[in-house]
Amino acid sequence: MKSSTRKILKWTGIVLGALLLVAVALGAYVYSLIPKPLGEVPALQSELFNPPATPLPVEGKYIYKTATELAGMIRRGEATSVEVVQEHINFIKNNNHKYNALVWLFEEEALAAAARADSLLALGTVLGPLHGVPMTVKEQYFMKGTSFTSSWKAACTLAMSGTFRTQTWDLAWGWGAIASATTHLITVTFRPPE
Repeated sequence: MKSSTRKILKWTGIVLGALLLVAVALGAYVYSLIPKPLGEVPALQSELFNPPATPLPVEGKYIYKTATELAGMIRRGEATSVEVVQEHINFIKNNNHKYNALVWLFEEEALAAAARADSLLALGTVLGPLHGVPMTVKEQYFMKGTSFTSSWKAACTLAMSGTFRTQTWDLAWGWGAIASATTHLITVTFRPPE
């Protein structure tokens, strides 16, 4: 083999080796930036991802109404917040297994908040334009006391214990809305706290 060919092969090997080392170092650096789970990764609620043994009752009186219509019905006494929230929860349990749109269901908390909204309304207190109306919250809008999975099926799962609420959810909550569930994120999203 000619010495010029040997030199070319030698330098090609050196350059490729250096590129490989740089790629490994860069990969290690990027891996170190991936957020690690804080605490135990929470188990998802199986009732959201499996159909119920028997379908739960959904009359359809409240499911396809707008938030404005629901709020008006609740304020006028045509419906109670508990009835509206229960129908939405039943609809979620009957259908979420088909779409996996929701990650967490806050059934007990939502029904308790709905009962509170109904009691306040009976006393003549209206919390705001969304008084007693159930809503789902996109998971990226952290809610106090809930887990954040950043898209459960994503390769990098981040479980954060929410110790605060974002301003967006605070606004809806201040208007009297009731969080019944959180929807998942399609892609991995990490949004630092506000």
